[in-house]
Amino acid sequence: MIEINLLPQELHKENRSSGKKTGFTLSLRLLAAISAAGLLFVFFLNLFFFFAISSKKAQLSVLEQRWEQMLPAMKAFEQKKKILESFSRDSRAVAALSAARINWSEKLGRLAAVIPPGVWFNTLACSDKGAILEASVFSPGEEMELLNRFLTGLKEDAVFSAGFSGIELGAVNRETAGGYEIMNFLVNATLQRTARK
Repeated sequence: MIEINLLPQELHKENRSSGKKTGFTLSLRLLAAISAAGLLFVFFLNLFFFFAISSKKAQLSVLEQRWEQMLPAMKAFEQKKKILESFSRDSRAVAALSAARINWSEKLGRLAAVIPPGVWFNTLACSDKGAILEASVFSPGEEMELLNRFLTGLKEDAVFSAGFSGIELGAVNRETAGGYEIMNFLVNATLQRTARK
């Protein structure tokens, strides 16, 4: 806005330059107050973030200590879980063998009846898939004949072969024990899924 004063100089109320100075001074004061308020805001914001970060670091330290304390318990839990899973697999294997309704004592009796002299059992392992028999034979020069006779006897025995889909010879190897050559062999007997007895 433009203001025109037509009065003579002596009658003017005040000098225009002094009014400009006052307005400029007021603007500087307002600017200084706003700047100070902004600086205070930034200072308190930094202070707030400093305490917030310090608090989070303290919480993190407490959580790390708790984690370190819980770590042995978690390892023990994992070991117990593995043992439980192992028992669960074993119980499923027993359930599958029971569901097949195979009379294992009868089969063991037939194994004893079929075994020729010079052959002995080392291990018999049963699972839900079947049975694995680990045995050895000692009869110089007649090992293969005894092995074939034993395997044929197992296959032809109706009581033993019932419930198995196949009886097969597995790995065969020779070893020396006490100066004598012994032949070790595996017999795999696979269970039939529909076997009921």
